[in-house]
Amino acid sequence: MGWWSETIMGGDTPLDYMGMLCDLIGAKYVSPKGFRYTRKQIETHMPKVLAWLNKPRYENEIAWQVFGVMVMETGAKISVETRAKIIQAAKADTWMTEDGTHSSRGHHIRAFIKAIKAHKAGQKTKSTREDLFQVLDELLAQGAR
Repeated sequence: MGWWSETIMGGDTPLDYMGMLCDLIGAKYVSPKGFRYTRKQIETHMPKVLAWLNKPRYENEIAWQVFGVMVMETGAKISVETRAKIIQAAKADTWMTEDGTHSSRGHHIRAFIKAIKAHKAGQKTKSTREDLFQVLDELLAQGAR
């Protein structure tokens, strides 16, 4: 399918990585709301998650960004080193580097980096998510065919 939005979570790849990360921490999928995970699950399984994230894989920078979203949404505690790796992954985002930092994707990446830099344990940050059906509904409402 690909991407339907320039947001961090706006495509199949981040959703696939979300599923893999949720499997690692024992999170459950609750339809239609998606995966439900907690700060405790992330913090308890942090060593396993970091070991998995540190292995080379296709578009691994997206996996790190997804993990950053999960951390911020739950208020999970992360080390200085983990925060730096999340930021490094965001700066290495292939789509942003191809389109430039002033692109729409670049805007979302800059906002993500700012949010992860400001993140504090216990502080939950709501992420912007546009699922495919939301985008399609908006296009149909605008008269797209």
